[in-house]
Amino acid sequence: MLLLHHRRRRHHVHAAHRLFSTAACLHPPSFESIEDQQSLLLQLQGHIARGHLSRARHLFDQIPSPDVRAYNALIQAYSSTPPAAADGLHLYRRMLRHRLAPNHYTFPFALKACSALADLLCGRAIHRHAIHAGLHDDLFVSTALLDMYLKCACFPDAAHVFATMPARDLVAWNAMLAGYAHHAMYHHALGHLLSMQAQARLRPNASTLVALLPLLAQQGALAQGTSVHAYCIRACLHRKVTDGVLVGTALLDMYAKCGSLVYARRVFDAMPTRNEVTWSALIGGFVLCSRMTQAFGLFKGMLAQGLCFLSPTSIASALRACAALDDLRMGEQLHALLAKSGVHADLTAGNSLLSMYAKAGLIDQAIAFFDEMAIKDNVSYSALLSGYVQNGRAEEAFLVFRKMQACNVEPDAATMVSLIPACSHLAALQHGSHSGLVTEGRHWFHVMAHRYGLTPKMEHYICMVDLLSRGGYLDEAYEFIQSMPLRADVRVWVALLGACRVYKNIDLGKRVSRMIQELGPEGTGNFVLLSNIYSAAGRFDEAAEVRIIQKAAVGLR
Repeated sequence: MLLLHHRRRRHHVHAAHRLFSTAACLHPPSFESIEDQQSLLLQLQGHIARGHLSRARHLFDQIPSPDVRAYNALIQAYSSTPPAAADGLHLYRRMLRHRLAPNHYTFPFALKACSALADLLCGRAIHRHAIHAGLHDDLFVSTALLDMYLKCACFPDAAHVFATMPARDLVAWNAMLAGYAHHAMYHHALGHLLSMQAQARLRPNASTLVALLPLLAQQGALAQGTSVHAYCIRACLHRKVTDGVLVGTALLDMYAKCGSLVYARRVFDAMPTRNEVTWSALIGGFVLCSRMTQAFGLFKGMLAQGLCFLSPTSIASALRACAALDDLRMGEQLHALLAKSGVHADLTAGNSLLSMYAKAGLIDQAIAFFDEMAIKDNVSYSALLSGYVQNGRAEEAFLVFRKMQACNVEPDAATMVSLIPACSHLAALQHGSHSGLVTEGRHWFHVMAHRYGLTPKMEHYICMVDLLSRGGYLDEAYEFIQSMPLRADVRVWVALLGACRVYKNIDLGKRVSRMIQELGPEGTGNFVLLSNIYSAAGRFDEAAEVRIIQKAAVGLR
């Protein structure tokens, strides 16, 4: 099998070499009419400028012998449209087959297509062509090479290109910083930024900060983000029309994701110009911080001002707010708005709508919308699975999970938060036949960490303790809690204490009750459960004593 893999790889390498090999002497063909060629080129550029790529390609194919300018125009257009990037590379190959020499414009356009496709093999071939043409040291070509290697996560090659560039301008430095930020390489990005200022004596511009701020938001680095904000004010970047929108949006997004909504709103209010990304960032920030009422108020305010941007992100945030606020009527209106605007095809907005119906208990509508979705990801499956579990239809939840596996969609932490409770729900329904479901729950808890690399959170531990407790495995549940890497909160212990009442396990109930009391005031309300355990066992004196202790504990609060 390994030999077959190596043979296939050699075949692909040789095929790529044949497709991309350049002749020793490449000369542009001569044209019978320069005027006709120029007229066709202008028409081609006109179609591209209007976004009519199909018409541009049709016209291109009518040109008897396109020159390098025509190839460059269409390759650039394809590379700027990610879904069409492969067409740009096909055109580049055709250019070589027609023995037409690429120039210092061709290589950056073709490399941009490689970046969009993360096609490292093709990118390396174009790098060799640039070296053969003596253009690899060109500033635009080398910057495009740098970007391509970074997009393909090939950091040693990117660092080599950067280090060997004859001249490095701010664009090249920014490209390297954006690559580090894109791959969440926090310390590399900060080190690079410091080197840019100390060694190259270059001042960060709007592009620098727009690349850096999302990384700071991801890391929760509020102090560094505030420093960047101060620099923006000193450099007056927030006052420039185009830069102000980009930087302002990145700043408010950083503040919102760091939980500082007051500053996010201040940045928003101070912006003279805002676009759909600005509104989406602020609305999404309020949703992220569970400030649903304010988030939905912002969305309504955007529509009231006639700013009908209706970006997928803003609609997805509004739908999440509807789901949290149980505002189904507004959610259905947004669904109608989606259908009218065509944004409903977006996966993010579709997932939010699916989740809203599932959380509202309208599982049939959720199923119908799920079936209509052309593209589904793990969020789609998790939303439907969660909806089934919340509505007591655990068996259907398992069917969704098996369908998810059959479609080769990897589950995430949210999937497992729903899957393990599905076992628990079925255990509650199938009295006396819990063992198989408990075994399945154990299996999936183990699989989530060892197969999918997901770190269990408190919600997963609560689900597992609840499952073991419902199944009557009280001692195992107690040991499971004691072995948790996280400090168990009151929800974990209450799940076990409730089972102690059901199974009349007084000794374990007393131990669990002591653990709950140690958690402080949040656990005092669970004396009732311990009292019920004593009452169920006919030990009414102890039940009364627990009630007295509870009253004393409440009085101390």
